[in-house]
Amino acid sequence: MANGSESRKDVQPVWAATTQDWAGHWVANSHYEALFQFGEFLLFTLMWTVADFEQGLVGRCQSCFVNDRHAEAYQQANQIKCPDCYGTTFEGGFRAQIVRPAIIMHDTPELEQDIRGEVVRDDLSLETTTDFTFNHGDYLFRANGSRYQGDDKQEDAVMGGFQPQDQESNFHALIPNARLEDPTSVAWTIPVLVGDGNLTNLLDRSNFGVHTYVADDVIRTNGYL
Repeated sequence: MANGSESRKDVQPVWAATTQDWAGHWVANSHYEALFQFGEFLLFTLMWTVADFEQGLVGRCQSCFVNDRHAEAYQQANQIKCPDCYGTTFEGGFRAQIVRPAIIMHDTPELEQDIRGEVVRDDLSLETTTDFTFNHGDYLFRANGSRYQGDDKQEDAVMGGFQPQDQESNFHALIPNARLEDPTSVAWTIPVLVGDGNLTNLLDRSNFGVHTYVADDVIRTNGYL
């Protein structure tokens, strides 16, 4: 049987590399150590999506969408800053709030003029853990009170040999772009349900057990990470 490559003789076998699981574990452990050595805690607020609604995980918001002629006609909420769904049109607005470490790469904030007046523009990217899903439109809150809306999270994997790739081999998670939310945006109406609700006390920690940080997670009914 031909081997499909003219550069090799038929009598020369091709051997698949032996899987070395320790290589992936070593890189993943180094990444987590870097997060806790040079990073900071963030509060990630994970919003409900249309896909969640279609899977029956969440219903439409009773305040701004259900039994509203405007919403039924245009498939949009009747108000931008709904206090119950925060503009998502889905019950509760978000499926989870979780605390995770992250290393943030900054751009320089800029003061710009637009139709609303002076607006501070600040974009950043960050690395974080791989144990949760972050979609376009989800939010991250910092200890200084600033709130950002981000793009879909991207993940990398370590291949320690010839093997199928799976989620467990992912070690590195990158949110390539998160944009500072203006204090007038709906993001600032989202409450902090984790801990005592004080964002600074929650995220600005000098002494903590690394194995206990997930204890603060708030996951709504049918919610997921």
